[in-house]
Amino acid sequence: MKPHEVPVRTAPSLLRADHRHLRTLFLRYQRSDPGDVEGRSELFKQLKAELTVHTRIEEEIFYAALRSIPADPVQVLVREAEEEHRIAKTLLEELVHLGVFEAAFDAKMEALKERILKHTKAEESELFPLFSELGRDRRKDISERLAARKKELAPELA
Repeated sequence: MKPHEVPVRTAPSLLRADHRHLRTLFLRYQRSDPGDVEGRSELFKQLKAELTVHTRIEEEIFYAALRSIPADPVQVLVREAEEEHRIAKTLLEELVHLGVFEAAFDAKMEALKERILKHTKAEESELFPLFSELGRDRRKDISERLAARKKELAPELA
């Protein structure tokens, strides 16, 4: 690395940071005043944007890279993670059609939070360690592509 270069964050560290931020957003929503419709709407909008970008970069780059590991258990874990994303996207879409003031909104938001927290915990313990099975150059390339794609999709989030 040249002295003026900034070290690239690894894909798992970038995704972990996203997970921490998502947990913070869920907690902020949970602690928000139910009467603060504008504030809750803004929190949901931010959460939706960040979840959308996060799931997209995971699917396009991180999961695609893990698929190159031929072991059947890895393929099963990736398919399960993709299914969790599908469910989360469905819940997000349902939430978009509700108002934050509706009782059903809070119930769906809680379901989304529980699914996401369970999913991120499984990813960090089961999928992220598999990243080390890829070669060093491949890991660096994937990490750079992940960061670049996130910046491309949402510069304000990178």
